Amino acid sequence: MLKEVLRDVPGIRVTGPRDVPVTGIRYDSRRVRPGDMFAAIAGERTDGARYIGQALDKGAETVLAGPGTGSLRRGTLVQAEDVRLALALAAKNFFNDPSSRVRVVGITGTNGKTTTSYLVHGVLDLADVSAGLIGTVQYLVGGEVISAARTTPESPDLNNLLANMVSAGSEVCIVEVSSHALTMKRTAGIEMEVAVFTNLSQDHLDFHHDMEDYFQAKAELFRSGQAARRVVNLDDPYGRRLIDELPGDVLTYGIEDGDIHPAEPPSTGEWGSRFPLVTPWGDITVDSPLPGIFNVYNIMAAVGACGLIGVPAAAIADGLRAVSRVPGRFERVDRGQPFAAIVDYAHTPDALENLLLNVRELTPGRVITVFGCGGDRDAAKRP
Repeated sequence: MLKEVLRDVPGIRVTGPRDVPVTGIRYDSRRVRPGDMFAAIAGERTDGARYIGQALDKGAETVLAGPGTGSLRRGTLVQAEDVRLALALAAKNFFNDPSSRVRVVGITGTNGKTTTSYLVHGVLDLADVSAGLIGTVQYLVGGEVISAARTTPESPDLNNLLANMVSAGSEVCIVEVSSHALTMKRTAGIEMEVAVFTNLSQDHLDFHHDMEDYFQAKAELFRSGQAARRVVNLDDPYGRRLIDELPGDVLTYGIEDGDIHPAEPPSTGEWGSRFPLVTPWGDITVDSPLPGIFNVYNIMAAVGACGLIGVPAAAIADGLRAVSRVPGRFERVDRGQPFAAIVDYAHTPDALENLLLNVRELTPGRVITVFGCGGDRDAAKRP
């Protein structure tokens, strides 16, 4: 019933009956089915309020919209001061609060989210912990692989995926959390056992006003109180700022200092990365097929997340050894050619520089780079 879906949703005014069933929640009028609630949210290219009539024609019984919305010709109108927040909390209620029934690990940062999430997933898989994954490359739900439309789905889709993971018996879900998702309240109401901050460098300045706005978006995940425990990169300047600003304990990692750090300089090359690692759960020897100093950071972030959810140190080491590749992340392509070919998702200045520095160490010969950078996005990073 609508009244249950709207439970504890702040800043709303309801015009019409509350004792009406809600069969689904849609933000795309083309997907509305009879009995659905239609959320008229403002997108980057159009405003959902323009499609209220179409949603009603397709059978929507409830419309969630902003405070300036006029009366409906039928059905119940829910006007919200913050439509996106109301949508996220309504979706949480509709899907019976799935994040309270699966342990969620949220990972945010400019670079490293995907690799860190795959490392965590690989460690859990080898430790016989059933885990799902929601991220840039794909969504993994109960053994099913679903193409990812965006890094972090809209709140109804996110809660639906979490609910499906609960039904599939997943114990943990790893979620890549983008700054767009945080700004647009897609993860509002999601309970997280652990939140990880990898780093922050220039990206998405077509969406955020500047780096400060970008940082504030990322920091919201840690300030909101959604995450019970936090893991933060001590070597990143924005990570250090976050640590200084956060109340309570924060688990840190870094190359020379932090709760998690190498006991000696990491050895990393074409074959992978090998080094002894100090952790709060005991020292381990990292022997990973993933090369590069950037992957040393990703490994430490994953170790922090896995340790905080209770994976033993020995099992973490075994799991790290088993993750040999991450799709599109320093991925080798071998078709018998007489040179190495590597595909990488690097799409920020910092990521491209780190990639080339690591590739330079693999060969004394030529390095040929082919890269793209969409002109309709952050044009400032193209040079």
